[in-house]
Formats: sequence, structure tokens, C-alpha cells
Amino acid sequence: MRQTKVASRYAKGFMSFLESHPNKDAIIAEFADFRNLLSESRELTNFLNSPIIDSRKKQNILSEIFKNKSKEFQNMLNLVVQQGRENNLLGIAYAVEDMHDKEKGVKHAKITSARPLDQDQIENILKKVHEHFPQKITIKYTTEVDPSLVSGFTLRVDELFYDASTKTKFNKIRQNFDSKLYYTKL
Repeated sequence: MRQTKVASRYAKGFMSFLESHPNKDAIIAEFADFRNLLSESRELTNFLNSPIIDSRKKQNILSEIFKNKSKEFQNMLNLVVQQGRENNLLGIAYAVEDMHDKEKGVKHAKITSARPLDQDQIENILKKVHEHFPQKITIKYTTEVDPSLVSGFTLRVDELFYDASTKTKFNKIRQNFDSKLYYTKL
């Protein structure tokens, strides 16, 4: 999810507010739940993004939906809606989670393979990732299947990228042939 400057600023302010809060992790977990809900619920997203619905009504409905959440979480939602930035809530939730992960030393990995990987294969890949980083890290990963890779996998960990796919190997061979002229002796 691409985060806007607005989302990053709200998240940064919220994270600094939570700096020494005793329930910081629980409140951030509420944002993760909210992000999941917002990602899955088209109706809630449309409701929040609707210019027709008054911000007071949005605040009241959000307060009712999230009445069991912490006051800090509810106040953040109310502030964002009150400022007319409710279309940035998903980005804010992602930014809060990303900032918290960065504080905790959590790395995000995406493994894309030509076919579904079993848990042993994923653990072997993640073991290699752990060897790459000198400090102890936690890895959150997602997997994706892309048959165009032919075989093998690609791995992205934050800004690092490793490509062990057959597709890339074929492309390198093709480029090698295209860049050199081969003559046959007649």
C-alpha cells in the first residue's frame, strides 16, 4: 500500500503520542485489525470516502462500531475524520503498523514462486534471510504464486531483492545472444 505524506504525518504524530504509553502494542494491534477490516469491507471504505455523508455522522458510526476499542484509537479516528482526512485512514493504519514494525526490527518479506511452496521450503528461504542480517530480526512474510517465473522464486525483503527464477535466467541467456553476433562457418 502506497502511503501518502498525509498518512505518514498522522502516523508519526500518533506514534509519538504513544511513545511511552503502557498499552502501545495493544493500541497498534487495534490499527492492524482496523486495516484488515477496511481492506476487506468495501461498504466501510465507501462510507468513509463518501463526500455526501457528514463528518459528524461518520464519527458517530465509527464510535459505535469501535466502542470496544481503546480511547486513544477512537480519538485518532475522530481526529482524522474531523479534519476531513478519512480517505487516508487505510494509509494511516499501514503507516502506523510499518513504523511500529521498524521500531521492533521487523522485516517484511514477499516470496513469489512459480508454484505454491510448502512450509519447509518457506522456512529454508527465511533461514537464509536470517543469515543475511547480523542482528536478530523478526520476519513477516507473504507468499504469492506467479507461474510466469517457470520455476524458482523471487524474494523481496524491504528494499533487498533476490531473483532465483528460471524466467530471469532465460532472459539473461536471451540478452546474451541478442548482444553478440554469432557467425557460422560455411
